[in-house]
Amino acid sequence: MKPKPLFGDPCNRCGRCCVSSQCPVSLIVFGRGALPCPALKFDLAGNSSCGMLDPEVVTDPDARAAIEVGIGSGIGCDAVAGKADELVHDLRWPAMRDLGLANVETLSDRAVMLVDNLRELRRLLKV
Repeated sequence: MKPKPLFGDPCNRCGRCCVSSQCPVSLIVFGRGALPCPALKFDLAGNSSCGMLDPEVVTDPDARAAIEVGIGSGIGCDAVAGKADELVHDLRWPAMRDLGLANVETLSDRAVMLVDNLRELRRLLKV
């Protein structure tokens, strides 16, 4: 498994976030305690991805958008694992929020608009 980047650095697709914690999508689809996330996939090069974003699994664009919001797609590494990450988190989170990369209010509004799609996704996946 690849080393985890510092919090806020670009995602390197190491997958450690999905091994150690559940995103909101995983909690809705699989329930609490599903670790590592059952949707975590690795390719032959060791790059991780969310199986719930597989275009063959989810074809609805709104459901895909809801999943992207729920997994934190595009905000960089959001896993806090250790002292270095804690220090960097305290420095970077306000800047990420100010840039709109981690605007909790915006993500919450968007997630609320798309929550029905997550429920539909759960129904489609029959979990």
